[in-house]
Amino acid sequence: MRIAAISPSADDGLPEEEMVRRQKRLESYMSPGTEFEQLYIAGNSIFNEKFSWKHGLDVMDRTAALAIKAAETRPDVIMIQGGIEPGVKAAREKIKDIPIVSTGQSTYNAAFQLGEQVGYKLGLIVYEDPVIEPIMDQARYYRADWMVTDCRSIGIPTNELYPRRPEVRERVIAVAKDLVRDGATMIFPQGLSMCPATIGEDELSAEIGVPVLNGLKILVRTAEMMGSLRMLSHAAQTSLR
Repeated sequence: MRIAAISPSADDGLPEEEMVRRQKRLESYMSPGTEFEQLYIAGNSIFNEKFSWKHGLDVMDRTAALAIKAAETRPDVIMIQGGIEPGVKAAREKIKDIPIVSTGQSTYNAAFQLGEQVGYKLGLIVYEDPVIEPIMDQARYYRADWMVTDCRSIGIPTNELYPRRPEVRERVIAVAKDLVRDGATMIFPQGLSMCPATIGEDELSAEIGVPVLNGLKILVRTAEMMGSLRMLSHAAQTSLR
């Protein structure tokens, strides 16, 4: 199993020790025998500045271009990290024979199944207020908005997440508790710099008393499943006969 793992940030977007820590965490989620190549966009990064549509579109274009280039090496699956899923739709329109999995869609699919047992009331947490509407657009696109009770921000811009990590942790816990108090039966921190980078899903779940969906772990496991099923490669071979 070979995964092309694409990050919507530059490889110098965070201090080296933090990049190493995140890489090791990603590897810990993978099954034995899974190989992956971590790819970063050049130049612009989600950590460079506050979210804006201009900034987001630039990251989206660069991420999609990197996915298309990665497809040339014929990985079993391409996975695109990041809660906003920059470039996913554009890459899927160009690449038809390699599965492309994304954080938001993978996690909503897990929530669909978990909700049958705990209740279909999903609370979303994002970094800052301008991201709320794009994330809700994503939920509507994946037909998941009906189970979202609310989407709230921790009020910390993307370019300040790492230097303010202790505050990020406190704010994630506080916002999650508020969402649960208002009826959420499961929580999805829609930003990997919140969970798992700043607080793990088990720790947050223990704080708030409901399941927490770790988007990165779910993404990795979904990528392994989709890559091993090889449904697109079989379909492509059949279509050529």
